[in-house]
Amino acid sequence: MVDAAGQIVIPGGIDPHVHCNWPMPMPGVAQPTLTEPAPRVSLAALHGGTTTTIDFAPVEGGETIQQAIERRHKQWAGACYGDYAFHTMLLGKVAPERLGELAEAVQAGHASVKMFTTDITPSRRGRMVDFGDIWEVLKVLAQAGGIAAIHAEDNDIVMHMYEKLTREDRTGFENMAEVHNTLSEDLSFNRVIRLAANIEGAALYMMHTSAKIGVDAIAAARTRGVPIYGETLHQYLIYTAEDYRRPNGQIYHTYPSLKFRDDQEALWQATDHGAIQTVATDVICCPLRPTPPRSWASTRGKGRWRSTPTPTSCCSTRAAAKSCGPPNCTKPTTRPGRAATSPPGRRSSCCVARSSSTTALLRATSKTASS
Repeated sequence: MVDAAGQIVIPGGIDPHVHCNWPMPMPGVAQPTLTEPAPRVSLAALHGGTTTTIDFAPVEGGETIQQAIERRHKQWAGACYGDYAFHTMLLGKVAPERLGELAEAVQAGHASVKMFTTDITPSRRGRMVDFGDIWEVLKVLAQAGGIAAIHAEDNDIVMHMYEKLTREDRTGFENMAEVHNTLSEDLSFNRVIRLAANIEGAALYMMHTSAKIGVDAIAAARTRGVPIYGETLHQYLIYTAEDYRRPNGQIYHTYPSLKFRDDQEALWQATDHGAIQTVATDVICCPLRPTPPRSWASTRGKGRWRSTPTPTSCCSTRAAAKSCGPPNCTKPTTRPGRAATSPPGRRSSCCVARSSSTTALLRATSKTASS
């Protein structure tokens, strides 16, 4: 029995987007370094009030989807301090035999399938799934009752901007929002939505929505009856592209990049009006280096790219950011019929992973670190 008198009691949170045991390329290291495993991540999540984490089961090489799921289960089963689940993940060219396996996975309880419309960075070639294959996967998921989880960016725009800024020797992180830009989100979101709208029953979960234009695309599709749901990240609610200019500004980074104040305000508003249903972390738990590089380009020469991790505000420090209010807000956060829940101007530095309908205030008592 726990005496909760005078406290706020809320359900355990769900982080719908984490990466554990994830291969992370490091400069000067031949083999990718694996990020923190399930025990560390799930224990950190519990300290922040998150009791369920959803990781990914990437289908690699000649694996079947079931083999990919079983491989990930071995890393999580008996090692997780809370509950866990997986999105399956398709990478690159989708073999025809995978389509039948998808329906079986959905029936077995793995209802969501992640796909990329971009390789994200030049060093990650092979992630992008062609739109023809996305079309076929959406058809299967519509029939089976599944949902497509999409990392949507326009690959042509993103890769063009990496090349352009490299030529111009502008590879500092303060320029990252020019690469993973709002035009890219506009083009990719609307293309995926248009594809799904032409398949009866096709449902979409748009991961890490970062910009107002993405919010607008989701909201417009929902008004037309498209079954589409939006996810944003705690980084976008707390930081903007201006934070890249701060000392060690790389630590605030995530993919797609941080955007701008009007984008942040639109995301906050969307957690109320329905275009954003979840706030996740997309966390890649790794050591937080004291002085991370200020450039995405490798020091070993132009044309070599650093795969930048996302070590910011891990799930050990979470709070209900919606109750804390947007950064630099001028008024206390209030909800109809309730008193103010946060002082003016409060800026949360905590990791958030909860449904947008949850309203509670948690105190972040542990430090952002390598957990």
